[in-house]
Amino acid sequence: MDWDKADIGKDPSHSILNNFESILVRNDNLKPAHIKIPAENTEVWIRRGKKNLLLNIGESWAYGEGLENIATETGKFDLCSQLKHTFGPKLALLMDTDFYQYAVPGNSNLHMLKELERILPYIVEQEKYENIYLCMQVTEPSRELQQLDDLSAYKHPLGKLYNKKFLKSKSISFDRWLDKYDKIVFNCLEEIIKPYTNVKTLVWKNFCRIIDTNKRSFKKVDESWIKFSAKINGVKLEMPDFYVAGWLDHIMKDFREIKYNSRYVSYQLDLIAQSNAYLGNCPQHKPHPNDTQHSLWALNLYTEWNNG
Repeated sequence: MDWDKADIGKDPSHSILNNFESILVRNDNLKPAHIKIPAENTEVWIRRGKKNLLLNIGESWAYGEGLENIATETGKFDLCSQLKHTFGPKLALLMDTDFYQYAVPGNSNLHMLKELERILPYIVEQEKYENIYLCMQVTEPSRELQQLDDLSAYKHPLGKLYNKKFLKSKSISFDRWLDKYDKIVFNCLEEIIKPYTNVKTLVWKNFCRIIDTNKRSFKKVDESWIKFSAKINGVKLEMPDFYVAGWLDHIMKDFREIKYNSRYVSYQLDLIAQSNAYLGNCPQHKPHPNDTQHSLWALNLYTEWNNG
């Protein structure tokens, strides 16, 4: 593990930067190969001498893309801005914990699960926390399309959803494909956390609804971040089952073994358009959430933890 000690001065105006023993940063982790400028500060460990740890796993919405001095597309990175403005450190303050985050713009559920599989045993080996609170973001399902080689190399269960022989043998509909996707992701997550009796897990999505209805060992947040944001701003939105229309165009062309119901697809595209219109018109999104939204989301997750 190649950690660097972050050279961050104390900041009396912000609790997380005025009360820490050390802040460690590393970047030798899984990142999407198609992102031209690799993000920095993608794995951070804030040691505060607390008995519990908040472990935050996510993609650009967890990372803090679009916040002050953070723009991956132009190579602008600012660790202080991340720690001051993103929901993860804010939630760690509310929960009075140490903080560990792996978050990468453009991240896929495949990479998040693979890195969680690495990170959990490492933390347990390095530090004897009483409880590890895992805050697990699940993003939309298009991103593995650019990682089909990884799915094959890892022999990951998600790979069968892009296996044409499997799809043809099952005569699977698109809505059923999405349901299977959710179930595979959550099955994998349960397998990863099962050995750890002190890991308490909260799962949420930013774009889409959670389709899986199985009873799980972890708590699922009912509302996506977009729906939560819209609700507090007086806008009613329904959550789509996927989010990237271009991905749908691709798999409809290349995976004809899947059955596509035009009414279902049209309805989902309408829901996506409504969400995009909301993000485009809400000053708290660019379309990534601003610091106000990060604060509100931290409070929302804190409430979910307490209710769980």
